[in-house]
Amino acid sequence: MLFCLFSSCRNILLSHRCSSLVNPSLAVKAPRRQRGVAMVIALFTVAMATVIATAILSQSYLQMRRTSNLFNSEQALQYAISGERFMAAALQLHRENKETDDKLDLWYTAPLIAPLANGGIAANLLDQQGCFNVNSVVDTAGQPRGKRIEQYRRLLTVLSLPLELADVLRDWVDADDLPEGNGAEEDTYLSRTPAYRAANGPIESPSELQLMAGYTPEVLEILMPHVCALPVRQAKLNINFVTAPVLQSLSDKIDSSIAEELVSQAEEIPFAEDEAFLSHQLLEGIELETDQIGVITDFYKAEAKVDVGELQLRFVSLFQRGADGKVRVVARARGAL
Repeated sequence: MLFCLFSSCRNILLSHRCSSLVNPSLAVKAPRRQRGVAMVIALFTVAMATVIATAILSQSYLQMRRTSNLFNSEQALQYAISGERFMAAALQLHRENKETDDKLDLWYTAPLIAPLANGGIAANLLDQQGCFNVNSVVDTAGQPRGKRIEQYRRLLTVLSLPLELADVLRDWVDADDLPEGNGAEEDTYLSRTPAYRAANGPIESPSELQLMAGYTPEVLEILMPHVCALPVRQAKLNINFVTAPVLQSLSDKIDSSIAEELVSQAEEIPFAEDEAFLSHQLLEGIELETDQIGVITDFYKAEAKVDVGELQLRFVSLFQRGADGKVRVVARARGAL
């Protein structure tokens, strides 16, 4: 660019000299005009040099910011994984000292809050067995499980949501491509823009529900606090964490007053064993599936928020704690899970 600038200036000077040779009257004024042209050239050169310098500095600043963001992002991720390991160790320690899980436990009541040199981390653990497992509506072979589908319909009824959502969920996770009842299969989703296919397999995250027909943002706002997506087809409900609507979904005979009373009691005086719940006076005469009820949690969700400099990272992990008390991570994601 500078080479072109000086070439242009040289051509201007040569042109001026030639003109003064042809027209003597111009020769008299040459010195003054030359000084004016020289000043214009100097100003133009300074202006162009300023523009070039500004561009170089701007590029350098952007490169520095990009490098800083990459560094902060990697550092935030490592902090989040460290928090994940800390919470996994807390769960394992809890099992060594207590066989059951409830809302009075330290892992639930004491979130991790740790200041860092250039930010901080805040994380907490959530039970994942006080909600309805959307993967439970089919068995391991992908065939519908009638009792779980009916339970899901009762949950939808309690929440005043359309019952056809149960058919849509079943068609999404079952093994075939044939729509049942008011469900929806691939033909429905392939006609959308952009087109996509039904999973015909387990749901990996409750957020996947938004892909299904009828699961509008308004529906999900009501439904999401009461559902989860576990990597197993059957997991007992921990009645110390169960929500009132999910408790009502266990039987048509459990109304809102009974459910709310039981949930309130579990928060103040947790059930130490499933028999204590099943024999409760409020449930007298109500038959429940005993293999659905428990007081132990095997699946937990860890949510972490990490601040490093101006960067903020949200990190979510799904834990599974085995019978041996060991905790492993079965899924993790940035943002939501």
